[in-house]
Amino acid sequence: MPASALTIHAVAKIAAPLIKDIYEGVKSEYKSALKKWDAASFPRKFAKKLTTIEMVRTIWSPEESIALRSFYYPCKVITAKSDQKSINRIRDLGTENIVIQGIVGQGKSVFMRYLALQEIVNNDDQRLPIFIELRKLSPSTTLLETIKNSLNLYDIAADDNLVNHLASSGKTVLILDGFDELESQIVKKITNEIEDFSIRFPDLQIVVSSRPNNEIQKLSTFRVVEICPLTPMDYLPFLRALGLKVGKANDIISAINNSPSKVSDLIKTPLMLTLVVFVYQSESQIPEELPEFFERLFYTVFTRHDKLKPAFERQHYSGLSDRKLQALFESFCFMSLQLGRNRTLNPIQFSEAFDLAQDYTQGTNCEEVNFKKDITKVSCLMLEEGIGEVTFLHKSIAEYHAAAFIKSCDDRFAERFYSEAASNWQPWSECLSFLKSIDPYRFAKLFAVPNIEKCLPVYKKLANCKDGRSIATVLPKWIKELSVIYKHERSTPDQYFIAMVGTWARSGCMYEEELTQVLPKVAFETAKGTLSSAEIQELRDQGVQVLSPAEDEIQMSFSSIVQFWGISHYHSALNQKINELEQRLIDAKALSDKLSKRALIFDRKPLVKS
Repeated sequence: MPASALTIHAVAKIAAPLIKDIYEGVKSEYKSALKKWDAASFPRKFAKKLTTIEMVRTIWSPEESIALRSFYYPCKVITAKSDQKSINRIRDLGTENIVIQGIVGQGKSVFMRYLALQEIVNNDDQRLPIFIELRKLSPSTTLLETIKNSLNLYDIAADDNLVNHLASSGKTVLILDGFDELESQIVKKITNEIEDFSIRFPDLQIVVSSRPNNEIQKLSTFRVVEICPLTPMDYLPFLRALGLKVGKANDIISAINNSPSKVSDLIKTPLMLTLVVFVYQSESQIPEELPEFFERLFYTVFTRHDKLKPAFERQHYSGLSDRKLQALFESFCFMSLQLGRNRTLNPIQFSEAFDLAQDYTQGTNCEEVNFKKDITKVSCLMLEEGIGEVTFLHKSIAEYHAAAFIKSCDDRFAERFYSEAASNWQPWSECLSFLKSIDPYRFAKLFAVPNIEKCLPVYKKLANCKDGRSIATVLPKWIKELSVIYKHERSTPDQYFIAMVGTWARSGCMYEEELTQVLPKVAFETAKGTLSSAEIQELRDQGVQVLSPAEDEIQMSFSSIVQFWGISHYHSALNQKINELEQRLIDAKALSDKLSKRALIFDRKPLVKS
């Protein structure tokens, strides 16, 4: 669906002052790189390029691109005071570098594209948005090269010097979508590049989106803001934004409210609500259990075009039945994640995952090209992009179906998987979340119980600390560098405001990693919100180590914070977390024991009538 001429005309009209401002503002030696910008027809050409950001394919419309603003539902974030705030443009988030954090399906990518568009539509700051999908970066490319390629789309013949000039000018904003979708082998490299940009160019605002607990959230030069979950109050306006009529929307909301389904408890993201609508429109009901829900979803995407055709049964290119194709797709998703692939696969990566999936799935022999057609052209669970590349419509689709593959495997395989995942849990975190619901017995017995038991002594040892000095000696190695960072605004150079808590490495235990939810909160609650230069000097005089890693910031270790301002918040939070983990352990053991006893039914003697 192309953008309308009116939209292009309107964007061209709005963008004209920005184009003029940037062109006239660059130094004379860079004029030649922007020579096309001086043409009278350029604003319209520029607008056409920009509107490509707005055209997206979604699970609602996987076969054609639609205008983002035709279905966009306003996004809210949680502020530092735990309030909710609607965000209409980047400046609503503040002037700092920002990480927009959200869980699976919270609409981070749509939100980032919307913010990029709003930089033009409501651009009081006169800034050029440079929008980059990080999942498209490869080990052979750098962030700088990708920025130059993005500028080339705007007819800017960019070299390193021009990028530096634009970044220093304050006339650009860098919008990086999907940090969590970077290939694992380049995460550190790209993180370092982003950090380098943020330090070298203080007038360049950088906005990054990511799932929680990634490297980008640890950078001291970024502030993390969290996307608010959907509430029942959002259902009707969200469904109306999707184009549903009031009557149909109310029918769906009524079905959600009246359903005993566990699925309805999970409707906290735009993706989940959309999927529920998707299945409801096909089934006229909401399945009661999560596994059944995703089973129905798989069936729905293969038959959605055929519902109105009597006695029509679509033939799959692969020649496989729905169930066999689903089994092969689940195996394919698992192999893709096992191989360390991300959302996008090139032809070699696709073939590698397909060959392994065929080996591990009985009765699914078919040609790779035909399997790919079924997945991309019939179901649209994956989309074709670039030259031979295919991308999962949403990352969670791969993660759920990989979990379904694990659930379908025998106990020997499950034991191996849960053992491996215990020491390398990060790539499997979302799969594990699904498995908790769809494979509850084995998840509880093989993963939750041993790993909670492993981490509880760490929490109890920390809880027994009497002061900050003892905390410093027992903090796990991966989080020993935890510190509080204060920054000052240029308008108030004598006052330092608490900005963030960081940094840490990665824990080897998923449940121990939950310290990253506990200790930063303790630090914010314990530390003083503002410090004057005199107070900072007083801290130093009293032996507190206060570092100055940058001209406009100071840094204090977590243990120093607790040592100087008190340990009460710390003890309260640790004891609360221990109680929570102990209850989760009790629940996991009870589930494991309860389901283990099912086998005992065979030991019972049959009842004999007298």
